[in-house]
Amino acid sequence: VLFRSVRAAKVETGGGPDSTSISLSCMKGDFDDVFKVFVDLLQNPEFRADKLDLAQKQAQDSISRRNDDIGAIAARETAKLAYGPDNPYAREPEYSTIAAITRQDLIDWHKTYVHPNRIVLGLSGDFDAAVMEAKLRAAFEAWPRGSKLPKEDIHYQPAKTGYYLIPKEDVNQSNIHMVGLGTTRRNADYYAISVFNEAFGGGFSSRLFNDIRTKRGL
Repeated sequence: VLFRSVRAAKVETGGGPDSTSISLSCMKGDFDDVFKVFVDLLQNPEFRADKLDLAQKQAQDSISRRNDDIGAIAARETAKLAYGPDNPYAREPEYSTIAAITRQDLIDWHKTYVHPNRIVLGLSGDFDAAVMEAKLRAAFEAWPRGSKLPKEDIHYQPAKTGYYLIPKEDVNQSNIHMVGLGTTRRNADYYAISVFNEAFGGGFSSRLFNDIRTKRGL
């Protein structure tokens, strides 16, 4: 869902295997108006039928092209090897599963999972902290907490240690992934591990990248 206005503001939502996000970005003077849209979208999404149809068609289009990119292929098959083919983290959408989703499914999902006791909210920008806290409390204090969810029961069945190949003859490059099960979010050191991974191997600014590619030219 994307909201844009002549004020150069936006409210966006996104999601992954185990989390959903909503974000806003706007000029300081437009915050109150944009924040109203943010809160309304968070608490009262409409899940319009035409938007659901568009999302399903876009997902089906992605399925039809998912074997075009070797990086996507490698990531998909690596997840199956690391977690096990039936693990939710290795799950892949199919035409039938996408077509089966209804508007009522989305409404039921939102009613079950989207509650203040399951949300982490962060704001950054040019504002007075006390004033902003008052606005947040006014917007969310009356929102009832959700019921306790059952403990997740996820099983991991990694593949045997080995060397696995995915043949694709119509490309001139290869993708190499080396994987193994790591940790979970329940680990007290989860965030420290995440920072370590970002610093040493998290992209163009990482120490690993700068040393091997920038300094050594490899």
